[in-house]
Amino acid sequence: MASSDPRIIYIKQDINIGPYNNFKFILDAANGSFFMWLAADDYIIDNDYIEKLLYEILTKNLDYAFSNVDTISENGSYLFSGVHPSAKSLVSEYDFGMFSLKYCSSHQFYGLFKTDCVKDFYKYIEFFTNNKCYNEGLFVHAISFYLKGAFISNVKKAYRLHDANMSR
Repeated sequence: MASSDPRIIYIKQDINIGPYNNFKFILDAANGSFFMWLAADDYIIDNDYIEKLLYEILTKNLDYAFSNVDTISENGSYLFSGVHPSAKSLVSEYDFGMFSLKYCSSHQFYGLFKTDCVKDFYKYIEFFTNNKCYNEGLFVHAISFYLKGAFISNVKKAYRLHDANMSR
C-alpha cells in the first residue's frame, strides 16, 4: 500500500527497539491530520477500511473511530469476531459490540485517530511500558472516557492469534 500511495510512509527500524518504543517513534514522526498503528501480525480486511473510519470521524466530529475485529489463527483461518464467544454472556446483545472492544481487548489502540488527540494521550501508554502485555489498556480507557469515538461495526481488521502474541 505504501508504494502505491505517497501519503503513506514506510519506516523500518535498523534494530528491534520493541513495540512501545516503536509506537512512540512512529507517532513522533507523524505529521498528518490522522494517524493509526497496525501491528505487524494483523491486517486490514476491508479495502475501504481507512475511508470508512475517516468518514465517521469527519461526519460525526469524532476524535477517533475503531473497527470490528476478526480473530484468526496463525494459519489465517477465521476463529471469531470481537472477543471470545464465552464473553457474550456477560452483557446484553445490545451492548456487546462496544463492550467486547472496550473491556475485553484493546483494539481501539489500532483505530484511526486525529493525530493531535493520540499524541496528547500517548502518556497513558508510557505509564505502563514495563508491563509484559496490555500496556495500551490505560490508554484505551482514557480515550474512551475523555475523547469522542465510535465503534464502526461494518468494517473489519484481523487480529492474528499465535503463540508469540505479547498478550499470550
